[in-house]
Amino acid sequence: MTHDITDLTSASLFKKVGNKARTTVRFSTVGGESGSADTARDPRGFAIKIRTDDGNLDWVFNNTPVFFLRDPAKFPHFIHTQKRDPQTHLKDADMTWVSHRLNVVLAWSRNQSATNIAYAWSPGAYSVFVQDYLSQNPESIHQVLILFSDRGTPDGYHNMHGYSGHTFKFVRDDGDWVYVQIHLRADGGFKVIPSRFGAQNKYLTLVA
Repeated sequence: MTHDITDLTSASLFKKVGNKARTTVRFSTVGGESGSADTARDPRGFAIKIRTDDGNLDWVFNNTPVFFLRDPAKFPHFIHTQKRDPQTHLKDADMTWVSHRLNVVLAWSRNQSATNIAYAWSPGAYSVFVQDYLSQNPESIHQVLILFSDRGTPDGYHNMHGYSGHTFKFVRDDGDWVYVQIHLRADGGFKVIPSRFGAQNKYLTLVA
């Protein structure tokens, strides 16, 4: 402990500056799988187990301060969009960005003030993506903007910050409580893989 936060919690670990606890951290990408590149454009998640006198603290963090959704009931649907198609066992961008394609043909008429819209499943018409997971869940846009910025490709796990995936409820000695989000700050600051490497990112070797 480096600062006194007894005004926030009664947990013994946080009661005295200088307290230490054994900690284990496991890092991973979020949408990746066995063998995927550490340099992929993807959130980095990590699990933290802190062994304290009061028991184990199990924390889940990401390297982004927001997430794709707010309603936890949406998580199973969302995470399936990040994995392989179970029928083909291939990566499928449509699972993330598009559920199906709707071809919209616009037919204009002089005598009509509105546009006639005909729906067709045949190729060749102008394709409009509908039932897009991300567009149907507008709370995702903040995370998508972060993911597709430079922050989407951190330069190794030691060069990124961490943010709790949940709001924690810290309880004080008097029984009162506060909600907190925990931020972990890398001593050396946040560094990213330069975008000029482009598609070569997957071939870079990161040294922890």
